Amino acid sequence: MIERYSRPEMKEIWSSQEKYNIWFKIEAFACEAMAELGKIPKESVKNIWNKGKVNSHKIDEIEKITKHDVIAFLTNLAESIGEDSRFVHQGMTSSDVLDTTLSIQLKKSNQILLKGIDELLLALKNRALEHKETLTIGRSHGIHAEPMTFGLKLASFYSEFKRNKKRLENADKEISTCAISGAIGTFANIDPFVEKYVAKKLDLYPEEISTQVIPRDRHAMYFATLGVIASSIERVSTEIRHLQRTEVREVEEYFSKGQKGSSAMPHKRNPVLTENLTGLARVVRSSVIPALENVALWHERDISHSSVERMIAPDVTITLDFALSRLTNVIKNLVIYPDKMKENLDALGGLVFSQQVLLLLTQKGFSREKAYEIVQRNAMKVWENPTSKRSGLFKKLLIQDQEIISNISEDEINKQFDYKYHTKNIDTIFHMLDARTPSYRFSLEDDIPWLQKDAPGLHFAPSFLRLVGIDPQKLQEHPEAYRAFQWGVGLEISHSFSILENYLLRFVDEEHTELQSTKSMDVLYQEEQKHIALFDRYADLLRHQHPEWVDAFEDAFAPYKPALMNPYRREEYTDKSVQHYFFWLKTLFFEEYTVYLHERFLEERDCMQPVWLAAHACHRKEEQQHIITDAAYLRALNIDSHLKKACSRSFWSHIEQTFTMFLGISATKDFVRTMFPECADILPDIPTCEMPIYRDILYHPRFKKTRSNAPFRLPIPAQIKGPPLSKSSSLTLLDALETTILNHPNKGVHVHLPNDEHSFFLYSELKELAFTVLSNFPPMEKHAPIVLFADDPKTFLPLFWACLYGGFVPVPIGGKWTAAQLENKLSLLGEQVHIFITQRQKANVESISTNIVLIESLFDTHGRTPILHTPQPDDVAFIQFSSGSTSEPKGIQLTHSSLLQNCNSIIVHQQGIHTDRFLSWLPLYHDMGLIGYHLLPIVLGAEQVLIKPFVFLRDPMLWLELLSQYQTTVTACPNFGLQYCLSRWSVDRVEPLDLSAIHCLLNGAEPISFALTKKFCVALKKNGLNAKAMTPAYGLAEGTLCITAKTKHTKTDSIRFARDSIGRGRTVVVSEEGVEFVSCGVPIHGVDIRIIDKDGGILHEGEVGEIEISGPNLFHGYLPNPPKGQACYRTGDLGVWYEGSLYIIGRTKEFFIQNGCNIYAVDIEQNLEALPQILYYLMHK
Repeated sequence: MIERYSRPEMKEIWSSQEKYNIWFKIEAFACEAMAELGKIPKESVKNIWNKGKVNSHKIDEIEKITKHDVIAFLTNLAESIGEDSRFVHQGMTSSDVLDTTLSIQLKKSNQILLKGIDELLLALKNRALEHKETLTIGRSHGIHAEPMTFGLKLASFYSEFKRNKKRLENADKEISTCAISGAIGTFANIDPFVEKYVAKKLDLYPEEISTQVIPRDRHAMYFATLGVIASSIERVSTEIRHLQRTEVREVEEYFSKGQKGSSAMPHKRNPVLTENLTGLARVVRSSVIPALENVALWHERDISHSSVERMIAPDVTITLDFALSRLTNVIKNLVIYPDKMKENLDALGGLVFSQQVLLLLTQKGFSREKAYEIVQRNAMKVWENPTSKRSGLFKKLLIQDQEIISNISEDEINKQFDYKYHTKNIDTIFHMLDARTPSYRFSLEDDIPWLQKDAPGLHFAPSFLRLVGIDPQKLQEHPEAYRAFQWGVGLEISHSFSILENYLLRFVDEEHTELQSTKSMDVLYQEEQKHIALFDRYADLLRHQHPEWVDAFEDAFAPYKPALMNPYRREEYTDKSVQHYFFWLKTLFFEEYTVYLHERFLEERDCMQPVWLAAHACHRKEEQQHIITDAAYLRALNIDSHLKKACSRSFWSHIEQTFTMFLGISATKDFVRTMFPECADILPDIPTCEMPIYRDILYHPRFKKTRSNAPFRLPIPAQIKGPPLSKSSSLTLLDALETTILNHPNKGVHVHLPNDEHSFFLYSELKELAFTVLSNFPPMEKHAPIVLFADDPKTFLPLFWACLYGGFVPVPIGGKWTAAQLENKLSLLGEQVHIFITQRQKANVESISTNIVLIESLFDTHGRTPILHTPQPDDVAFIQFSSGSTSEPKGIQLTHSSLLQNCNSIIVHQQGIHTDRFLSWLPLYHDMGLIGYHLLPIVLGAEQVLIKPFVFLRDPMLWLELLSQYQTTVTACPNFGLQYCLSRWSVDRVEPLDLSAIHCLLNGAEPISFALTKKFCVALKKNGLNAKAMTPAYGLAEGTLCITAKTKHTKTDSIRFARDSIGRGRTVVVSEEGVEFVSCGVPIHGVDIRIIDKDGGILHEGEVGEIEISGPNLFHGYLPNPPKGQACYRTGDLGVWYEGSLYIIGRTKEFFIQNGCNIYAVDIEQNLEALPQILYYLMHK
């Protein structure tokens, strides 16, 4: 510790006396725990607490003799306690005390560091907002690049320190562990209860597995985080130092009166503070390598880490605390010279606008290369002139350039030299930044732009109106009614919030003697008063905008006021605890709903009035803190579990019947219907439980705390509708291919075959190949089925598209099959069926059919002119044979329209874009391989990479290498593939891979293992694979491909249901010891699902039943029946809708799928007969 860089509060944490005080607390709490176990007399524990004293000076003296600090401490402690000291440190080892103490000291240090980051964030925010519009030059390689604002520069620092705060919060959790497990960490001489007890008392959590010491990977992560924060400090400091240089002088550290710059040169004003911070950052970073080296201790422990940590832990936290404080002061007092910034901006005579000129030339018909040459030759002339002659020179040279002026007017050139062009998106960037800190309390006057009260805009976005059962498009057909509705909703919200918050304050006032007074409660009370003022003022603003509507609205709102005025129904409950339970539960729900509502607003912030946007953004920040307060008061209540369940039932029923939001919407509908009778049919009254928003309330993560405190659920029908999907512009697969060829001419298919063979063809070349193949087709009837036995993508794809262009129906068949199985399939396809097969496979089918065509003969480029067919949307595009999971494989007829519907649904659900790149090793005779990774990329306009399945089976590491090589964004791998990949792992080949581009790794086609998916993601985490990319999905061929899936950028969820609760017709029960199931997400767009009983009746949420699906993605029947659209389809799969997700429980059939194969009961029986020891184990388990 260096006094020069030590601040008192942080320094105290690391003092010897504070350390020994913590040691004493650990020992005393351990004695308390052992007394609870009956191993120590409780009187002795009282004596230890009352008499125990430690003296750091005496301990130091004793340590000179013992050469052991903990023994010296125990000896000193025994002097004050006396005989009962024999109970101290029983079964413990030195590391139990030392490591737990270090956790406490680091945790205390973090609170100071987090406070320091908050203060720095506030300073950066204030200065960023102050200079949001202050023009300066952005530099690349230290050279002037393009204009920006100084506020944006500071905002980037703010964003970086927001990330640093989150890192430090995570690091705090990482080191908040307690280990009291005795020698070697086996708990041989101390009960594990002691560790749990002490951890709880010290606000820590027990170390999962300690080996006498807490694992040092935790501390390595902690010090690495401090190193990152230090680097951020250096980044800011270095920027300021550069900008303070004499020839730049855009900013300057504050130079106080009497301050000196140099002992030799009196004129100097040096950036000493930021130079100092640069040096301190190096000191903090120097701790990272030793901390990393501490991870590898010998066996279960050694103490090579101890001396390192005794130095770096205090030094680094103290240094970083000082550095954060110093940087905050530097930012607060930074002297900024806008005039000098402008002068530097103009120093190159307008060259900073060169890119705009370049773009203008390309828009006027010049090639990019020619435009670049023209702009550069004029720019070089400016460089060659001295600074004094550069003013406006670049523009003059451009106007004098005949090659330019002959194509572009002088006025067009002048328009390119406009600084506003570079600042037009500053507001958008600052909105995304959301530059607020958790300790921020908004100002009613300063933070709400009341002067913009007349700016146009909506209060509710169309997406939100749909949630409350209103069709915005129909309402928009009546513009005046639409404006009245938006106005009424704003006024209603303001009224409702004000009434509810007034009631909250009244309750707190009346119950103040029963409520524990805390700082958070005081803050909540003050802020709610401010919120009431905010909404009252906004209501006045709205009344002023449309006084002609006020009376009609008040009349419509009046009948709903009584329910709003008494939202907590206290008269129904006489028990004080129950009254308080209802109050805090409903307050918590209201706060969570408020935050949810704000987030819905902010989804479409561009359509909102600035006043409304600012008011809700500010309000939301404080309501998030109120949620924490509400939940804390709920936890403090002592409510019997049976009574709590009954209260929860009443609470949810009350929400369903009289939820405030819906009362307000009803009042607004009444108001609009009165003013505009022609809109009565557009604004129907809808029961709460039928509104989409109600299901959001039951399942949305924002209501998590409400649900956990009110565990009862109303019986909700397990009938879930996917969001609506707009109609596709393409009517057939051929339309989709033609559109992609037109819009994305450089996109195509990469194919990887065995022996490292790789080929690429554009989609336009695929079409040409298809025409070539079609020109060699033998004469056949239109719509004749063609069985395709092609085992590699390079051959299969031209054949498939040739069938579509020729009006024939491709039937992909692959894998292993017997002659009997193939005969069965051919019999379903009819007499017109032809088999396209390679010479190598021909012998396998000669005895079955005579209509055989060799694939090799179809690729002759001298064929006749192909005859093209124009398909209709409801024509069968191809036939997909099922796996045979219920009986014999079925021929599933998929039409162009159902295929396009499902592809577009998946694209919208997963937010696909044409820059995505798909990669698959799945076979093209499988629906996921063909539809998901060939047809879907074409519909999207994306590139695809296809690997022959044999290549993956031979070398699964190649799949990972190609994912990295192509920077793939979308791929797929079922469970057995993930397991196979892990079994063939090569560390050397995996290490250099970059998988950070992947945002969707589809996992389906067989039961999904949560443990396996997690293991796979963890194994590739260092390669950038985001665990949120793992996308469990549920689908089947009868639904074309996909039915439900996890949404993009969300984590994969799993849940355990008790084994005896997962039978058909039963209600699932969550159990830690139960069977684990993975969430398969929600229905994709345009798809509806229902969970039904054996008779087709719809079950409720939580009840296991058969999954029934409906939607335009459904197949058009089985062969040999003629194609016909299906209203719905019973899948034969058992599932349960629970907490907003579908979980697949099993099959109604008696077999399962593993490693891509159907495993029947008879298979298991036969194998068990061969392994009698396993059968014996199962029978006697």
